[in-house]
Amino acid sequence: MAEVMKYTFALWWAFILSGVCTGQSLISSSQLLAASRLEPAYTIQGQHLAYIDDVDAHLPYINQISLRTQTDRFDPARQEYALRFNFNGLSEISKTNDVQQSDVSSKAGVQRLYLQESLLRRYEGLASYHYRLQRLAIERELKQLYADKANVLKKRGLLDAETDVDEFIKNEFDLDQIDLDIAEDESRLDYNVQIMKAITPSIQGEWLPDTTGFITIPQIEVQLSQFSDTINHHPQLAIRQAKASEIDAEYALEKAKSNQVLDFVQVRYANVPNLQDLNRELSLGFSFLMPFNGTSQLKMKELLIEKDEAYQNMLLYQNDLTERTTRARLKLEALLRQHHLAAKQLEEHQNRFNLDEGLLPMEDAALLLLSARELQLKRQLNLLSLENDIMDEYIGLLDLTGLLSAMPSVNYLSSGLETY
Repeated sequence: MAEVMKYTFALWWAFILSGVCTGQSLISSSQLLAASRLEPAYTIQGQHLAYIDDVDAHLPYINQISLRTQTDRFDPARQEYALRFNFNGLSEISKTNDVQQSDVSSKAGVQRLYLQESLLRRYEGLASYHYRLQRLAIERELKQLYADKANVLKKRGLLDAETDVDEFIKNEFDLDQIDLDIAEDESRLDYNVQIMKAITPSIQGEWLPDTTGFITIPQIEVQLSQFSDTINHHPQLAIRQAKASEIDAEYALEKAKSNQVLDFVQVRYANVPNLQDLNRELSLGFSFLMPFNGTSQLKMKELLIEKDEAYQNMLLYQNDLTERTTRARLKLEALLRQHHLAAKQLEEHQNRFNLDEGLLPMEDAALLLLSARELQLKRQLNLLSLENDIMDEYIGLLDLTGLLSAMPSVNYLSSGLETY
């Protein structure tokens, strides 16, 4: 009987797919996930990063070149000239590059955050769509069952058999209720499709998601045993780390500026009248900075405070993320244990039904068979609801650990965990 149930469920699911897919193409979950890289937020940020890479923003060694002139003794014939070269220190150049690289890392983290948020929407949409398809398959079977039950009750009434009016009324109510449930799930299914189309404008035409080859609950259990509780992949954490590193680099830059020794080099031409000796008219001068800069010292202290605050914020977020990840894992493990129990109960009740089927009285056989099947279908709905909760926690855990957007890109909704 269990095999018959699986076969019937598969037929219903195929029927739903064939009905909704008429004239529409099927888009795999991997294609939908890959399309997240085409969303505007991700692409615009990528263009900005490419622009930064193309622009040469390195600090040059020579900071400024100036030509100075002055008149000696108010005599235009004794006009003096000086060519001055201001320099940036080698350490200052290096630290400036570090600041820029930290800023790029922070922007790259923001781009990855956009990708993660986009992927999360698609994961949730695909999981909800897959769940609604399965619910509809069972609900349609329940609707047919209630219709059959109504026919049996009517026939019993025509034969003047003992007919339970309350049972007939209850069955009519159940039939109306299942119609409402089907209408609700069909609406939610259509809503899922429209939302996924709205966030995936890159895929043109009429299409529907293809959730065949979806990951199963036993496979999720295997995945959970292989998951690491590390949160280092999460883009929000990477952004905070980059921000702390950027402030650290700014502090190192300010320190390098305060330690700069050479200020400028100057070549001076005295232009003394009636003197043709360049050795006496040309001179070379140097300017050296003293190892003290009050403004720079204040700036460095302010940066130290900002740096400590950034690191504290990063640690607080890291602790919060670790705690949330632990809670999500524990909840998922509890749901999996409940699923084991519910699946076992479903199987035991089905086996008991198989054993008792031949002992049923002939006059009550039809109604009892339908009632037993009704209970089995309702147990399947409960089990399916539990599986949906497991899927939600599974996706939440993928989000918390940052695996959604980690490289290489893996489709954690596919049974084969294929890359895309």
